Amino acid sequence: MKGWKTVLLGLGVAVVSPAVNYIAGIDWTTLGLSPTAGGVIGAAIIGVRALTNSPVFKAG
Repeated sequence: MKGWKTVLLGLGVAVVSPAVNYIAGIDWTTLGLSPTAGGVIGAAIIGVRALTNSPVFKAG
């Protein structure tokens, strides 16, 4: 799993947040958040992971 965990976390945040927004109809603006924040944060997690010193998708 090494090399995959952070990418999976980023994808989970990017996909689950908008899905919950759509399914549950949560109004994130009442909480002071942007409805697209989850997707942006997920993309940022994946982007930062690509900049690390260990290979993405590789255990070694």
